[in-house]
Amino acid sequence: MAGPAAYGCRLCTAQRTGQALRAVRYVPRWQRVCLRHGLWLLDADADQPLEHLELRRLPEVVAAQRRWPGVARRAVCPGVEPEQAFTLAHAVVARWWEQALYWEQEEIWPRRLHHLAGGNAGSRLAWWRIVGRDAAIFPEVVAWRRRCWSRRWPRWPGRQAAG
Repeated sequence: MAGPAAYGCRLCTAQRTGQALRAVRYVPRWQRVCLRHGLWLLDADADQPLEHLELRRLPEVVAAQRRWPGVARRAVCPGVEPEQAFTLAHAVVARWWEQALYWEQEEIWPRRLHHLAGGNAGSRLAWWRIVGRDAAIFPEVVAWRRRCWSRRWPRWPGRQAAG
């Protein structure tokens, strides 16, 4: 089964093939960081001019990617696939992201978004909020899933409580 498609890291592609070509990979949203080169791999959309976002000034995003495998292993409940658990965590944090536009004291996400935009999102803030959202919120998605699933919940949303 094919999953979400993202542009591959051109530097990694060049190391493997000897040519810096555009590559597309099927990679889930929780594996979008190229740890070797510090890049967030963007969705492979036909109209997307960017292939990746630079994470050099956002070590917390890279650190979240490094923590993710351990969080995923420990946070799986019987009958719940890691993808389902990630999807729930992503949906919760993405909702916060939408609300944060109106939070006057929010400092973390605007800082990350400006770093993803190369220093300043400027007049293209609305565009950068769409393109950079998943990278900007990834540390909180991992933290939310880790925190909420580190405790035994009596039931998975939409499912009966387990014995």
